[in-house]
Amino acid sequence: MLSTILSTLLGRLFRKGESDDGDKALNDQFLHMLEVVAGVYQAMSRLALDETPDCAALEKSLKAGDAETNQLEETIRRSVLLATAASHHPQSSITSHMMLLSNVRDAERMGDFAKNMFSVLGQKHEAAHDAFRDTLVAQLQSTLTLLADLAPAWRETRVEEAQRIADAVKRMGEECDRIVFGLMADPSESKTPVATALLFRYQKRFLRHLFNIAMCVVRPYREML
Repeated sequence: MLSTILSTLLGRLFRKGESDDGDKALNDQFLHMLEVVAGVYQAMSRLALDETPDCAALEKSLKAGDAETNQLEETIRRSVLLATAASHHPQSSITSHMMLLSNVRDAERMGDFAKNMFSVLGQKHEAAHDAFRDTLVAQLQSTLTLLADLAPAWRETRVEEAQRIADAVKRMGEECDRIVFGLMADPSESKTPVATALLFRYQKRFLRHLFNIAMCVVRPYREML
């Protein structure tokens, strides 16, 4: 019964010529979500990179971005579920929407891990000036660049660019692992071993979700079926 009602209400949206408009709206929302997540990561990065960071202002910016990220996830998820319930929707579009939901979930988790890194830096800011500062700075700056590159690669299906992003992210993640495992073996390498290990562990998790989004461009759903 519910499926019939939804089909009646939404069927026109997914008929020929109109499904593309619906997909474009969803894609635009996701691209905006990536932009917001990049803003959250930038706020976290400034806490580590700025000599005298305005912690209160950065926290306000981060919380606003996190709230918007969560709202966008809910909005896109609801739209996709309604679209899937409509009987006129092509099977191929349903499959691509499931892939979009996976990307949306990755983006939401990226925001969470950026928030976790901010929390660590807020409680142990000296971790940003530890023996691993140069590596941390390089990781943060590289990630900001990759985030800026990811949106156009995803929007325009630039496979080679997405592969370049994925390869860079993989190398950075391996570097994070080396630092974390090194601190487990010898905590004396850092004055704040727990905080530093957490920072790089959260960074690795952030990168993993970024990798997932890039690889959806490299290997789209048609090649996964």
